[in-house]
Amino acid sequence: MLMKLRQPLSVIYLHNQRLMGGKAHDIVIMRTCYALAKIGHRVKIITGRPASDKDIFEYYGLNPIPGFEIIRIPMWRSRIFSWHAVFNIFCLLKIIELKKKNAADIIYLREIKLARFLLNFRQLLRLPFAIEIHDLKIKKFYESCPEKNRDEDYVFRRVNGIIVLLDTFGKILQETYKISGIPTVKVPLAAEKIPFECNDCRKSGQKIIGYIGRLYPMQGVDLLIEAMRYLPDARLSIIGGGEGDMTRLKRLAAGKKVEARVYFHGFVSPGMVSEKAKEADVMVI
Repeated sequence: MLMKLRQPLSVIYLHNQRLMGGKAHDIVIMRTCYALAKIGHRVKIITGRPASDKDIFEYYGLNPIPGFEIIRIPMWRSRIFSWHAVFNIFCLLKIIELKKKNAADIIYLREIKLARFLLNFRQLLRLPFAIEIHDLKIKKFYESCPEKNRDEDYVFRRVNGIIVLLDTFGKILQETYKISGIPTVKVPLAAEKIPFECNDCRKSGQKIIGYIGRLYPMQGVDLLIEAMRYLPDARLSIIGGGEGDMTRLKRLAAGKKVEARVYFHGFVSPGMVSEKAKEADVMVI
C-alpha cells in the first residue's frame, strides 16, 4: 500500500508497549518501520521508555538510517499495574503536534483499544488510519468469545485500511465484520533471511536441530524434546523462552534422559539470533 506511492509519506507508528522487552512483535515492528524508512518514507515510532538502556538499533541488529526516528512519551506500564490512558492522551497530543509541523501523513496502529480511542478524534486529526491485525477476539477462534467483538467492529468500520499477514485471515475478518468496502491488504512478515553455515559439529557427524520462538505449552517444543529419544546422533538447540517454560522443559528433557543433548539459550537479543542459529542443520517451526 505505502510502497506504491510516488511521494514519501510521514508514517506515525504507534506502539503502547516497551521496545527491547524480549517480545517477538517488537522485532516485527522495528523491521517493518526500518523497511519503510529504507524505501524513502519518514517513519516515527511513538512509544514509551524502552525496557533496556542498550542502543536500540544495535539491539535489533539494525543500522541507524535517515528518516527513522523513535519518539518517547510517558507510559505507565509495570508488572503490577498499567494505565493505558496515560499513553493514549500523550499519544494524541504528540500526533497533534506532529500534524501542525506537517510531519504526519498517516497513523499506523496495531492495538485495537488505542485505535478506538484515537478514532474518536478523527475530525480533529484529519489523518488516515491503518491498522495491522494478527488476531481476532471472535467465537470462530476462541470458544469463549462472541461472534463479533464490539471494539474490533467499531475500529474496522472506521479505519481507512487493514493490514494482515495471511489471505485466509483477511477473508475471515471481512466476512465476520462485513467490511468488504474497507481495503484489506496482505504484507509479508518482517522476517530476516539468513545463511546457514557449516561448523565443527557437522564435521564430527553430529546433526543439530534448531528451534527459535516461544516455549509455551502447545507450541510443540515438548514433542520435539520427546522426539530426541529417537534421534541419538542429534542435538537440539532452543533459542527463546522465559525461565518458567525453560524449567518445565528441562524437567521433561531429564525425564526422557535427553538433557545432555538439549541446550537452552534462553532469550537472545534479535541482533544476535542469526549468529546463534547458524549452527543448525535444520530449523523446526
